[in-house]
Amino acid sequence: MPEWLKGMDCKSIDNVYIGSNPILPIFEISKMIKDAEQNSSEDKLKKSLVNITYEFDNLFEKLESVLKYCIPLKTLSIQYLEELFKIVKKEYKNNQFENISNQSLKKLQGAFEMVLMDYFKHELKELSTEKSSNSNTIIDVSEE
Repeated sequence: MPEWLKGMDCKSIDNVYIGSNPILPIFEISKMIKDAEQNSSEDKLKKSLVNITYEFDNLFEKLESVLKYCIPLKTLSIQYLEELFKIVKKEYKNNQFENISNQSLKKLQGAFEMVLMDYFKHELKELSTEKSSNSNTIIDVSEE
């Protein structure tokens, strides 16, 4: 018979044996469970904050690379995106997540879409300029 079963009867049910630790009374275990349940919402909030931080870091990294790539275009949309980006970074550093969520992200998304449109316009313009200068150019878009 295992060591921990010796002496176990219905009267000792108020205590629980956990591994090599001493016997814990049921009320202590109940208290631990209650504390864990009470802290679970705070733990979820902390986990959400970590996830948000991770997502913002990714967003900032991607926006920085887009801006570096598109800056030679020097359009108003890029200037607007740069300014919004600075504002959102400042709000982020000051933990103004509600303002970011309610206003800044929507503006940032709109500015990003404008930059993409300007970028594609620029690329199409360059493509048409190349095409007009070399009218014999054929662009093959078929799949191989």
